[in-house]
Amino acid sequence: MRKRTPQFTVIFLATLSLCACHPKDLSVPSSESVPIGYVDLDEQQNQLQQNTQTLGVKSSDFTADSKSFGIMTAAYTIDDRYLYGHSQLRYKMELFTGKVQPDCNIVGCPHDVNTPGDCEAHLDCSSPVATTEGLYYLRKNQLIYKHNGKETVLLTNSYGTEFEANLYPENRHCIGGMLIREDLIYLCGPSYFFTYNRKTGEIGDRTNICDSILYGMTATNEYLYFCNTNMELLQYDLQKDSVQKIDDYVGQVTACDEALYYIRWEENVPILYTAEADGGNPQRLINDCYVNYCLTDTHIYYQSYADKRKIFVCRLDGSEVQEIVFSDDGLAPNGILNIISSDAVDHVLIIKEDESPDNVKVVYAFPKGSAEYKMLEIDVS
Repeated sequence: MRKRTPQFTVIFLATLSLCACHPKDLSVPSSESVPIGYVDLDEQQNQLQQNTQTLGVKSSDFTADSKSFGIMTAAYTIDDRYLYGHSQLRYKMELFTGKVQPDCNIVGCPHDVNTPGDCEAHLDCSSPVATTEGLYYLRKNQLIYKHNGKETVLLTNSYGTEFEANLYPENRHCIGGMLIREDLIYLCGPSYFFTYNRKTGEIGDRTNICDSILYGMTATNEYLYFCNTNMELLQYDLQKDSVQKIDDYVGQVTACDEALYYIRWEENVPILYTAEADGGNPQRLINDCYVNYCLTDTHIYYQSYADKRKIFVCRLDGSEVQEIVFSDDGLAPNGILNIISSDAVDHVLIIKEDESPDNVKVVYAFPKGSAEYKMLEIDVS
């Protein structure tokens, strides 16, 4: 039976060509393009004080963003104070107030891609993960650590298999994604993974997983799990150093409380399944659940694939489903959304991206487990 290629795979392959595995187009745009103006932070603060609408997101016991690596979360990370967005312009949004500013520490920088200089908000990077000590992210084949505005290159990857050489002949050493669990950073190449110890700086051996592109990775205490472009769900046993296939036609994977959650495509419709950590006892949870679903410790937030205007919240076992009702003000979510959270914050954030040149986003903040929300329209240009 021939496997179909669902929409998320097309999105991923298009995204991959723009992120860590290929350099961005650094050509200078035409003179008719509108430059990004200098950001007056004092003026922004004054406007904020006049605006009583805030998101009210709070955090506690933060050490590191607990997110898995996936195509829908790769551009965002959350710490105890900020949401960081690494898209066309790197920015950070204060979680409680909603205040937004470019993620650049250069005094007087206009944050303009047309202006000579090295604006930090326009540097090529991907897959950020926030921690208490700073921000980790990738740039092509490098792992970078940023603290107090200073970048440090922690490692430069020189490993690549014949698969990478054929796939990316000019950039075979790229790193595509990562996740952090305690002291270890798990780094995902196109077909392999390896680790970096944040405390000791030790780099682990490269472990080949498959001969296709890995675009999703999550972890429990005993296993790593991967999704690839062959639509396979693969499990790596950390103790036995062995790989096995758990399921097929799989789109996205994450873990919560030592249980596994993943999308399985059936007749071109995404179905959310759960299973035990070893892959056993798979259970169907949600019909028509797109790959951007988000887990908290008690609930699942998800978007309909058939009708992307519909967003739902339910318990982790799929019960108590509520459809979220949005106000009819022209800003209701539509299209493919980013749904993100972290163990340390008390809200789930849904981000609607505006594809216009103004780069306006709408952020909806939901207290975890609730269908009620606060909304803030932000301009990150």
